[in-house]
Amino acid sequence: MLKYFALILSFVTAPLATAQAEVLVKGHGKNLELANSNVTVFYTVKGEIYEVVTTLAPDGFDGSYPMRFVSRLSDGESNEVSVGGYGSDRILNIMQVSRTGEDVSVDVSTERVSQDRISATALME
Repeated sequence: MLKYFALILSFVTAPLATAQAEVLVKGHGKNLELANSNVTVFYTVKGEIYEVVTTLAPDGFDGSYPMRFVSRLSDGESNEVSVGGYGSDRILNIMQVSRTGEDVSVDVSTERVSQDRISATALME
């Protein structure tokens, strides 16, 4: 039990920087920067479900292609897209889209990934 508790604690890290969450307007895209990628996020309403479309476009200099994610949010739900965080003592860039009632907001933050977190992840595989 103690090992399990220590493993859970290794996942807890404090964010390095957090911007103020921005409320999205239905059907209008919001452009953001996430690590070395440009991100566009927007949502539409289909009944009770809000459909969020996120397009992540890397800088393009390394031959990579844009990626598109579609998720559906009910009231009180959120989803997360993260970039980076590979290797020891790296920065993980996180974009979280959340729905509260009729409001959908987007927040971008960064988090340092420690060697402890990487080791704990390897143990789980």
